[in-house]
Amino acid sequence: MAVLTKQIREGAHYAYRILAVGKRTAEGKLECPVLDFFHEIARSRSDLTSRLTALLDYTAFHGPPRNPQKFKHLAGSEGIFEFKVFQVRLLCFWDTDRLIICTNGTIKKTNKSDPDVIRIAEEWRRAYVNAKNKGQLHHEPEHV
Repeated sequence: MAVLTKQIREGAHYAYRILAVGKRTAEGKLECPVLDFFHEIARSRSDLTSRLTALLDYTAFHGPPRNPQKFKHLAGSEGIFEFKVFQVRLLCFWDTDRLIICTNGTIKKTNKSDPDVIRIAEEWRRAYVNAKNKGQLHHEPEHV
């Protein structure tokens, strides 16, 4: 499967790039769980959308926050991290030192992480790495 990345944020000189994974359907439609998640929370909780966007902007210019209340590794996962804004979680993984790939998001309703949400992030991570190794990784610079 060819995997597509879309740029979400990019910082200035020596900063971080944040991309979202997705794919194109046979009809050419973009399927991107991260952008779909942003559209979903923008409709219901625009205040959380702006806080998550601010957290991504901060990360693009300064790197991930060292505060585990805002960014942390998900224990027991295959290299999956999460950006956190109240109940909103945006899952991601590292590609290189300064490249963060976002996979999917969720609104967390309990204290435990949803294993299905983590599984989806791990599946996207594996698809991304496989596509990168096979030369099937395509990048579209603009975000929606």
